[in-house]
This record gives sequence, C-alpha cells and structure tokens, in this order.
Amino acid sequence: MEQNRNSNESDKKEIVVNRANTDYPVSEIIAKRWSARAFSTRPVEFSKLFSILEAARWAPSSRNEQPWRYSVFTSDNPEMLKKAQSVLKEINDYAKRAPILICALTKKTYSENGNPNRLHFHDLGAANENMFLEAFNQGLIMHEMGGFDVQKAREIFNVPEDYEVGIMIAIGYQDTYQ
Repeated sequence: MEQNRNSNESDKKEIVVNRANTDYPVSEIIAKRWSARAFSTRPVEFSKLFSILEAARWAPSSRNEQPWRYSVFTSDNPEMLKKAQSVLKEINDYAKRAPILICALTKKTYSENGNPNRLHFHDLGAANENMFLEAFNQGLIMHEMGGFDVQKAREIFNVPEDYEVGIMIAIGYQDTYQ
C-alpha cells in the first residue's frame, strides 16, 4: 500500500491515507479502505452511524435471513461503552479511544423453520464489509477485532443461545499520527 501524508493548517500532525496498488482497477473506496488503528475520541454523528448500520441491512444473505445483529455502544453512554471495552484483549487497547464499539452477532438458525444456517458467518461478513465501506464513505475508519473475550462478551451483552458472537468493531474518526 502507498502511504500519503496529508495535513491541514489547523492541525500540524499528519493523517495517513493509504491506497492499495491493485493489479486491476477497483472502486476508489475499496482501494483506499484500510484497517487504521489511530482513533480520535471525537464523537461520531448519529446520522453517520445510522448510515453505516443501514449499509449492513442491504447486504446479501442466504434466504434473505439477515442473521446479523449489532450491539452498539457509543460515547453518549460512557458506562456501557466502558463495559464493551472491558471485553477487548490488551492487544486491542487502541480501540478504547474509539467513540463507537459494536459487538457483531449472528443467528445460527433460520427464523422460518429453526434449521441450522451454515452460512450465518458468511452473511455476517458481507454485512460487516458493507459497514466498512460505508464508514469510509462517511469519512470514518472502522477496525474489526477478533482479540476479545468471547465468553465475557456473551455474558455482558446478554447474547441468546441461538446467536454466536462474531467480532468486535471499532468505528470513529481517524486520529492524527503522533
């Protein structure tokens, strides 16, 4: 990936913008998408958060089941955000600066008949990718994390038995590199 450093007059610190050197042409939003870890504590507007969640809703899924569910925690409720942060492993401490943490869940069975949905994680991944692209479209960064205590997340977020904890997601504005 190429790294370009941009700065503006009001902030002398630099923000890194990456662009993939793709072998074949792809959409600019895909080429610029990357998993930044430098989160600003600046709150994210709810309209942007709702657009990101709306993007997930339009992801394709097996039988249009849409098995994904998101437990969303924002800096507007610091006590609940702190609980969400408590499931992260030390390797993901950077995400504790993000004003939004999300626990992505997926339903293991079809609602219509209760049969196992072997594609539930695939469908969750498609929804998460839509969120990723929309976050970048909204001028935000998003980082998915597998480094968290799944059992603790299950307990704290009261995850029903027929759902599986998928991944933790941090969303926010990119901070400047220091």
